[in-house]
Amino acid sequence: MSSRALDTNVLLRYLTADDPEQSPIAGRLIDQPKENSDDFLVTIPVVCELTWLLRSRRYLAPTRRCSFCTMASSS
Repeated sequence: MSSRALDTNVLLRYLTADDPEQSPIAGRLIDQPKENSDDFLVTIPVVCELTWLLRSRRYLAPTRRCSFCTMASSS
């Protein structure tokens, strides 16, 4: 079994659905994993960048929600 790394852009498009072209692609990538590749790798820098972006003026995600995402990803 192998794992695939997800970058910040893919996760951001998936979580926010803010790009009509890229968001559906990110959704398919995450929601329909390929055979023999059920695991995803998300590095700590990606989690940090994603949290920073979600808390930015553009997305205005609540700090509490970002903290939960960060804690959940570390388990």
